[in-house]
Amino acid sequence: MAPRRFLEQFEQIKRSQDFPVAYTADGGEGSFIYQKGCFVTASHEADVVEDLIATDHPELVPTVRRRVVRQGTGVTVIEIGDPGRGNDTGDPDVELALSTINHGRAVPMATRMHIVGIADVNSCPNDEPEPVEPYGVEQLNPRLADRITTSQEVRVAVVDTGLVSDYSSHAWMSEDVHGLGRPVEVGADGELLQYVGHGTHIASIIKAVAPNAVVWVDNVLAGGKAGTATEEVLAERLMWILENEKPHIISLSAGTNTQGASELKSMKLFMDALKDSSTMLVAAAGNNASTLPFYPAAYAKLPAYRDAVLSVGALRSDNTDMACFSNRGDWVRVYAPGERLTAAFTTAPYRYQHSTSDRCLHGTEDYPCTCQAPRHTGALSADPTSANATGFTGLARWSGTSFSTPCVAGMLVNQMLATKEEDPREAAKALLDCYTVQVPTTDGQLPSLLPPTWTSFSYQEA
Repeated sequence: MAPRRFLEQFEQIKRSQDFPVAYTADGGEGSFIYQKGCFVTASHEADVVEDLIATDHPELVPTVRRRVVRQGTGVTVIEIGDPGRGNDTGDPDVELALSTINHGRAVPMATRMHIVGIADVNSCPNDEPEPVEPYGVEQLNPRLADRITTSQEVRVAVVDTGLVSDYSSHAWMSEDVHGLGRPVEVGADGELLQYVGHGTHIASIIKAVAPNAVVWVDNVLAGGKAGTATEEVLAERLMWILENEKPHIISLSAGTNTQGASELKSMKLFMDALKDSSTMLVAAAGNNASTLPFYPAAYAKLPAYRDAVLSVGALRSDNTDMACFSNRGDWVRVYAPGERLTAAFTTAPYRYQHSTSDRCLHGTEDYPCTCQAPRHTGALSADPTSANATGFTGLARWSGTSFSTPCVAGMLVNQMLATKEEDPREAAKALLDCYTVQVPTTDGQLPSLLPPTWTSFSYQEA
């Protein structure tokens, strides 16, 4: 995987945070971004962790500070050392402490504070939104399905960037779509900020596939944080949503690689609460073109959580192969259309941030993948004055496992309604058993779910 976009986006995230961040390795496969100057451990092990530090590194003891624990996470965040030390790829005091704490342990007792981002090629969606004209419901892909005659209600929580201010102007989103907005949508120059509309696009796909769905959109990944949150902030919010919104389905298009491919410490209490509930988590597999586990989606492989998590990879727009960017592996349970889906957006000018490539970044040949088309120059890749600008009339075409995920969430809603099933996990089993098709790809047969209103197509750049 080419590291360029990761490094460009890292600079965006670095500037957006009110604490120092760094990334692992070289920005290539397996890299992740983390908060410097702290680490995460289970609260009941915090005393043991501090004792280990005191024994092996007494010089660090005066710098150890415990942060107030967030409700619903079960973790303690321990600040240590000087986060100003090191550089964008180093945090020597935390690294020293973690090497002592985790020495000889198969499962780490403490880990970095991972930064979780919108899923996620290189900490951003696989491409940037492309305008679709003219505006009209007939342009949607997946198209708007027919409503199902029923009094049953299926609630979906979209954990994302919130809703744009004009979301209800889209007729198919004017009923049973609610949630939190993004406080700031445009910058001082009047142009859309990056990731504005991501949550709205996802909600639109759900409502197109499943018009009966009752959708609530959260904005934990909004604000000025470049579509990110620390793992503890996301875990706390997920727990609140589970307990207060009580959704049948949570659609989550965000995640991260992790230290040593281990589980996210801050997610433990939420995942156990999810397991003991009836809610189904439908999670994006990520867009790193990798087999490395991407959490929370990778919880789908763990026996304790398999019934509670459905991890979703992406297919190409022509349904003939896996999208070049999609993560894959035995932890990805199903694939769905994830390339150039057309759904609701907003109306404002936008300046591209990332430049397209002359070739596929992941090795695909003889196909106009989203690495290459449509062609544009981005402000982070070149002289900002040469970056291409565009405008939107209310619709956008966008790619990533971010958008495969709501396809599956919507199909799950319809499965529940069509069969009068109240348990989304039972509905998920039936959906996978009855409607999964095997898409032949270069990697073999992929179990895939195709919304009935999805129209496959071969992309032609205008």
